[in-house]
Amino acid sequence: MAKEEEKKKDGDGEDDDDDKPKEPEKGCCEKTGDCILATCRFIYAVGATVGKCIIHTVGFCWYPIKERCHNCCYRIKLKFNPALDPAYSEL
Repeated sequence: MAKEEEKKKDGDGEDDDDDKPKEPEKGCCEKTGDCILATCRFIYAVGATVGKCIIHTVGFCWYPIKERCHNCCYRIKLKFNPALDPAYSEL
C-alpha cells in the first residue's frame, strides 16, 4: 500500500495516463510500409552520397586535364595568329 501511494505522489504510477487517449497500435501493413519507406530512404541516401563522391573525384581529376587543353588551345591560337601574342613586337 505504501509503495502505491509513493508512485502516485512521484507521478510514476501507471494510472496517471488514463486521461490521455492512447494511439492505436500500428497494423502489419503499416509496419511493413514504414520498413519499406525506411529502406528506400537509406538506399537514396547511400546513392546520393556515392554519387557526390564520384562527382567530386571526377572533378578533381578533370581540372588538370581541362587546364592543359585550355593552354594547348591558347598556344595554337597564338601560333596561327602571332599578332595576338603579347610577346610579339612590331619593330
